[in-house]
Amino acid sequence: MRTVHLLLVILLLLVGVELGNAHDASTYGGLFRSRNTGESWLPVNTGQLIGSVLDLAVHPRDKNHLLLAMDSGLLRSRDGGENWQRETAAALSGTVLAVAFSADGSTVWAATADVVLRQEGAREWQRTLTPADALPVRALRASRTVQRAYLVALDGFFVSDDEGRSWSHAGKGLPQGEIAAFAQRMNGADEALFLIVNATLWASSDSGRNWRVLGKGLPRANVEAIFAHPRQAQRLHALARGQLHVSHDFGSTWHPQGKPLPHTQLVVRGLGTSSDGNIVMVTTHRGLFRSTDGGATWALHEGGLPPHLEAGPLAIDPHDADTFYAGYALTPYGEIWRRAAAARARRAEAGAGGWLLWVSVTALLGLAMLSLRKVYRRR
Repeated sequence: MRTVHLLLVILLLLVGVELGNAHDASTYGGLFRSRNTGESWLPVNTGQLIGSVLDLAVHPRDKNHLLLAMDSGLLRSRDGGENWQRETAAALSGTVLAVAFSADGSTVWAATADVVLRQEGAREWQRTLTPADALPVRALRASRTVQRAYLVALDGFFVSDDEGRSWSHAGKGLPQGEIAAFAQRMNGADEALFLIVNATLWASSDSGRNWRVLGKGLPRANVEAIFAHPRQAQRLHALARGQLHVSHDFGSTWHPQGKPLPHTQLVVRGLGTSSDGNIVMVTTHRGLFRSTDGGATWALHEGGLPPHLEAGPLAIDPHDADTFYAGYALTPYGEIWRRAAAARARRAEAGAGGWLLWVSVTALLGLAMLSLRKVYRRR
């Protein structure tokens, strides 16, 4: 067994997964699925050696069609995770940060630190027109409207009204700062959107064009996660200061429920609940915590899940309210996002350097032309 573990570690090093920051080099990240609201979990990526799971998308009309964004590319399964195929587009060979299906499932978007790609049907992946400050992408989400899609950057919000072919700045009224979470909910014929910016809850009722602070009863500047269950009309759940909060009026007012998580200074990654709100799951840098009594008591859940690894994405299956997916990472998520942000900084520096070079070359050419004119005039 030690020989097998050693070979796996060597293989991970060869494919570029850094183990120096990992909590436990004998345990590997991956995607896990629970069909009973988190009571038991099984791996979905059997046969695949995965370092870190960054995002998951489930086809809105086919529960067996999955897309898995990882630190080493993008995988696709059409049989519920029994078998996976790697997307071969060159731009998707590295870290894929986010992935999403359109509302009808006809289009897919995937984002790396450098580009947002779009695939329509079985066609080849195409680059989208994406503002430089939209990269790297924190999340991609489809609107309920087929034409529209949302892009959440590390510190900005963007909207597409042409099926993700191009993205434009949105978020009038939002402050500058880190965006930690995004949720959406239908409010009659309108779509309500929610963002956590600088640990404060913001809401929009016009597809993200205008935003306002929300959350009477929530600790200001201490909101960590938000979850809108697809089968609940007005109820929202949020985690603030490690404690569950509930709203029954689309987030206008909140009240605390239960007790705080048993450990302080947890880095919260995701939040999910059952339809009735009694079962609550929170993914953190120390794993997945679960409550079966609405947050009154909590326990670190490790049955079938990797011990001592960071839990990240937590997604509900749109076809089954009892089915959840949880992603785990060998490399800490904070390190992954730090690298992505550093890539943007390098691009900005390169762009500034290119501009300075262009200015310098233009100036030198101008001086050269001026000198030539003086020579000709003397003749």
